Amino acid sequence: EAQAGEVIEVGLNTIREICVRSINILNEDELADLSGFRKFKHKGVAQAARSLINTYRELHPQLLHRSLRGKEATMAISRGEAAEPLYGA
Repeated sequence: EAQAGEVIEVGLNTIREICVRSINILNEDELADLSGFRKFKHKGVAQAARSLINTYRELHPQLLHRSLRGKEATMAISRGEAAEPLYGA
């Protein structure tokens, strides 16, 4: 938060691209910290944080806080359809 908004935005987008390739990089606490940027005052940072949240909604919604999962992911988890991604798959 001590950096310029553009720097944080680039960092969040970079983390998102790395997580798309290897989803098991972040744990729940780290993802919660990064998703907290969705209410940041700089519009680009907030958009990058929402993009990271949406990526995890599709790939591994169990790591997101219940309020951030979305309706489809929550229903899939409750039905048992959402499987954890395998390393190297």
